[in-house]
Amino acid sequence: MEREHPKIQVDDIEDVLFIQNGIKYLISSYIQKYLDGDTDFELKSQVTSIVTNWADDTFKLCSPNFEVNGMTYDKALEEKDVEPFDENLLSNLISLESNIDDMTLTVTEKRRNLPEIIKKKFEDILLLQSFMKNHAEVIDDAEVCDMQIDSERADDEQFPERVIQTYDQSLTLLTELKKSTSANLSRFERAQTVVTDINKCNQNNLTS
Repeated sequence: MEREHPKIQVDDIEDVLFIQNGIKYLISSYIQKYLDGDTDFELKSQVTSIVTNWADDTFKLCSPNFEVNGMTYDKALEEKDVEPFDENLLSNLISLESNIDDMTLTVTEKRRNLPEIIKKKFEDILLLQSFMKNHAEVIDDAEVCDMQIDSERADDEQFPERVIQTYDQSLTLLTELKKSTSANLSRFERAQTVVTDINKCNQNNLTS
């Protein structure tokens, strides 16, 4: 059965304790005011104890109607150092959890596709190596000789510099090789077009 009235929302248990202590202070003040120094000390102590216990019992009876930082009143008393409940923080946490789930799915999918991607990369590398091997004759023998590193002088102080130069030369030659191959393919395509046109012309002459 739902409650007829919502609970009293409190951000901090200290707010409730402040009110409770304030009431106790007022009780003590009134007792001091109306039970002056002429009053019997034992009677004054009994009255103070009875009224103070009444205030404590009243708060205990009211405690189920309090909700402190998302917790019950008794639970909040046990954990007085808990930070106030933050709905925005909770929303952000839920959003982050959702993002984590999405990222987990993405990573899982990438792991599943990674072997195929690696296989394709290796195939591309092998194809490039085969291409370079089959077209190596276009590289001048003299340039190849310039690229060779003298293994007998590998300990020379200039060896690292020569390695860098050789690498740069290799990249340059590879670029030239690509340009040369592209030009040859273009010429081949143009020649093939001419042959096709000639064949069409011959067929037309034969049928006419």
